[in-house]
Amino acid sequence: MKKNLIHLVILVVCTGLSLSLSSSSARAQTASSGSVTGQVSDPQGAIVAGAEVTLTDSATKSVSTTTTNDAGRYNFPVHRPEGECRCGVDR
Repeated sequence: MKKNLIHLVILVVCTGLSLSLSSSSARAQTASSGSVTGQVSDPQGAIVAGAEVTLTDSATKSVSTTTTNDAGRYNFPVHRPEGECRCGVDR
């Protein structure tokens, strides 16, 4: 249950970030890449350091992974700005 809730939180954050990147690139028409950043927390709101975060591009099926830092933050510095991506987290 706890793992599913963390997955849901990450999915919502990544989807929101991806949508905001997509809409900003549509206005500018010059963006060729963007980034996805966020913070992983448990259901009580405590940060989760050392969690593995996976970003999957729904169109290309390419997968990127990173690990959260001591503040529970993660960053995927290069990401295709248009389209949909899915995020997952494992602890």
